Amino acid sequence: MSTEKKQTARSLAATLATAFFTLSAVILLISSGLQLFSNIQTQQAAISSQQLLVAQEASKTVSNYIEDNFRSLEAIVELTDLSKISPEQQKAVLESVLGFQPAFRQVIFLNIVGNETAHAARISQTEYEQFNTQMQTEIEMLTVIEKGQRYISPIYIDNATSEPLIFLAVPVTNTLGDFKGTVVAELNLKFIWNLVNQLRIGKSGIAYIVDRQGNLIAFNDISRVIKGENLANLEKVGEFVNRDAAPGDQIPISLSQGINGATVVTTFVPLGSPDWAVVTELPWQEAYQNVIKQGVWSILVTLSMAVLAGLLGIIAARRLAVPLTDLTDTATQISEGNIELAATVGGPNETVRLANAFNSMTAQLRGFIGNLEQRVAERTGELEAATQQLKRRAEQFEAIAQVSRVISSIQDQAELLPRITRMISQHFGFYHVGVFLLDENNQYAVLRAANSEGGRRMLARRHRLEVGQTGIVGYVTATGNPRIALDTGADAVFFNNPDLPETRSEMALPLTIGGKVVGALDVQSTEQNAFTHEDVNILSALTDQVSTAIQNARLYEESREALAQAETAYRQLTGEAWANVRRFAPIVGYRFDGTKPEPLTQYTKDQQAESQKGAFSVPLQLRGESIGRLRIKPVSAGYQWTENEIAIIRATAERVALAAENARLVVESRKSAAKEQVIGEISAKIGAAINLDNILQTTLREMGRILPGAEISIQVEKE
Repeated sequence: MSTEKKQTARSLAATLATAFFTLSAVILLISSGLQLFSNIQTQQAAISSQQLLVAQEASKTVSNYIEDNFRSLEAIVELTDLSKISPEQQKAVLESVLGFQPAFRQVIFLNIVGNETAHAARISQTEYEQFNTQMQTEIEMLTVIEKGQRYISPIYIDNATSEPLIFLAVPVTNTLGDFKGTVVAELNLKFIWNLVNQLRIGKSGIAYIVDRQGNLIAFNDISRVIKGENLANLEKVGEFVNRDAAPGDQIPISLSQGINGATVVTTFVPLGSPDWAVVTELPWQEAYQNVIKQGVWSILVTLSMAVLAGLLGIIAARRLAVPLTDLTDTATQISEGNIELAATVGGPNETVRLANAFNSMTAQLRGFIGNLEQRVAERTGELEAATQQLKRRAEQFEAIAQVSRVISSIQDQAELLPRITRMISQHFGFYHVGVFLLDENNQYAVLRAANSEGGRRMLARRHRLEVGQTGIVGYVTATGNPRIALDTGADAVFFNNPDLPETRSEMALPLTIGGKVVGALDVQSTEQNAFTHEDVNILSALTDQVSTAIQNARLYEESREALAQAETAYRQLTGEAWANVRRFAPIVGYRFDGTKPEPLTQYTKDQQAESQKGAFSVPLQLRGESIGRLRIKPVSAGYQWTENEIAIIRATAERVALAAENARLVVESRKSAAKEQVIGEISAKIGAAINLDNILQTTLREMGRILPGAEISIQVEKE
């Protein structure tokens, strides 16, 4: 046997003290939390400003460095028209560029079609070949240059020195602005490496430079740069790669994984030209060191204040708890059965009001207890009655669905009506169920089906009720309204039915088709007051299904009778037509002896003898009417026909019958057309005559032409 562990209740004083302590702690924690949040925001703004300042200075230095080299190339292009001087002079100009710009390793001039015409370098031939190969891979360079724009290549690493390199290209134009060639200079970016190494982000922060694809360009670990590491997986680098950021955009700092795998506070500044970015990182411990210290102090202060608030709460709670404790003791005694006890009124105003309200509540409680059991019993009885009612309705609806499914599949009215009465009686538990249908004159409602013994006796004597006169069935068939008799013995509109002596309640529902009453469904029960108006509403749905099923059965029977009459008439007409064919046709068929068909002028009578010799005979039938026979006799006596041969013979006979019928119909159509033509000609000639003599003479001539050799006369009758 399991036992519940009873939770120990705390005293009111302890509860109030705990509440004071909790409330104070929550308020202090919220205040400290808001202060800490404000400090974090301030610290983040300071960190962001510091990192952005360093990154912006670095990006400005890199941008100025690239810009100075571009301007050096553009100055040469503006001072000297390289497209108009000889290759030797071009080379001298390019060597002068190398002289005053030590960051350039080599400079070349490409003519208008992109072919090299002059080259100046301070490196070996091998390094030149790497530069030339790299330049050939930049297919888009000439497209950009021909538009009059600068071009800066992606970074690549020198195979010999492992230093970062790019090349810059500017267009060469004449005084009219026409494109004449390109000056390309290879630039050493070791300066950027040195710049990144000199950047200081806090005490232990780092900075590095990436291009638009996320490739590492400059970092204090040169090996990672030489390896061509891609950092697009880092949050801020990925943001730069996927975001179209411009110089001067304020990029917020974020807490994420850094280049060395640690959690850092990071941001970036885009350079613009070239399309690189300076990324700065600062370890989160260093970034939020002041915030952490402030948070620790805030927690210590909060705990101290909470303890002090708890002590004050205990003192106040003890002073407030005494009246409430007395009231609690009183309530405990009342709960144990002493409902005549009243609470002591005293203490603060709130406690006084509480005691008065408590005493009023106990007085009402004493009044409620007196009749509570009676109310519970009444409510329980109502719920049980409602439950039984709902259950009965659910069973009725389920029964309606089952009856509807069965009767909708029956098309024979003689089978349908008895089935309806049996199923309704079975599913609804009715003593008697009968179906009345109106006669042809709508004068009597005739009992057509019943399930009870008394109902079957009534069927045997052809029981009927006059419409509008006898019983509730007469009333329902006359008015089209349902009717209930809750005690048929006391209802003045009924007569005593000796065939149904146990009936105590009766209900009749109209059967309507297309708004017209065609009968009634009569149900009777052995219980008094067995039916309600809700039963009428529910069973009306069933009578609709019954009416539809009866209508469908009637239509089915009418269609079947009409079809049978049409088939009989067609067989009769077909037999008469083929009788005329057999009577007037000189040839009644053909016989094939293996060489050629021969006509038959008389009918074969010795069919039995042929059958004994192995002949096979199949009738030629049109819708049950035989118009001839197909007889086949094998060459050898005793031959056994195979199933395939018999099937072929029968199929041939069917098709011969159809083809013969079609031919007969064609001949009759032609004869009818010829007859109509002759009648039309005679009518036209008679209509053309202008007096009686001409009409009569024309009629005789035309009839003589149609019926040669016949004696024809025509005269007008005397009065």
